[in-house]
Amino acid sequence: AINFSFSVLEVNIMQNTLKYLSLATLVATGLTANANPCDGFKIKVKNKLAEDLVISRVQLHNAEITPSQIGQINKKEEKEFVVSSSQDEGAMNGELVFHTLTLPTKEVRISFDLKKLGAICEHTDTSPEGDYSVSKTRVPGIGVDYKIVNK
Repeated sequence: AINFSFSVLEVNIMQNTLKYLSLATLVATGLTANANPCDGFKIKVKNKLAEDLVISRVQLHNAEITPSQIGQINKKEEKEFVVSSSQDEGAMNGELVFHTLTLPTKEVRISFDLKKLGAICEHTDTSPEGDYSVSKTRVPGIGVDYKIVNK
């Protein structure tokens, strides 16, 4: 048989520790429940092409997306865009546009809508057909991964 013996002081310390841990858990849960599920939504774009792509447009209406500046995604690399300050009501319309550096220039346009739907951020792809094939994979609770590849 195992004998556990604790002093009154040790029991009080353990009880207080449990109370604080419970309170911290409740506060964290409450803050998470009130947050918009689209805040922190990640859009990862993987350039599987044999050439670099210039990011020529990054926009998201009714929310912010970072990075928001024009840049570049090198061949065989990826770039992650993160949503913040999203609206609680209505759709957030976004667009990412990429161009090749070689002539003739080819374009990739990723268009999407995001909408708070209860505790999740609903993602709807509205991308038009482009010069390259774009596939997407939804990552539940995190975001969406896009891959740009040759047709």
